[in-house]
Amino acid sequence: MGLHTDPIVNQYKGSNYPIVNLHERVLSVLACKYVSEVVIGAPYVVTADLLEHFNVAAVAHGRTRLKDDPITHMVSSQLIEYKSAILYYIQKAC
Repeated sequence: MGLHTDPIVNQYKGSNYPIVNLHERVLSVLACKYVSEVVIGAPYVVTADLLEHFNVAAVAHGRTRLKDDPITHMVSSQLIEYKSAILYYIQKAC
């Protein structure tokens, strides 16, 4: 699982986020039995090279309320290639 750094979360979610700092988020995620590895500082925009390097099986993206969300507006051939297969949008507002 990839976790974004605090400044990246703050940039896209606003000044009150993240509520839990990076170290606490890492510990929480590592406690999940379905998580085998955590990538700290994962890039906000996932590329095909990154997917291949880490042998990623699924990419989940939550709703971001800001209009400059690069994932929502991205029209990349790399995103289109893996979008239908492993990209999942989480519909519940964060």
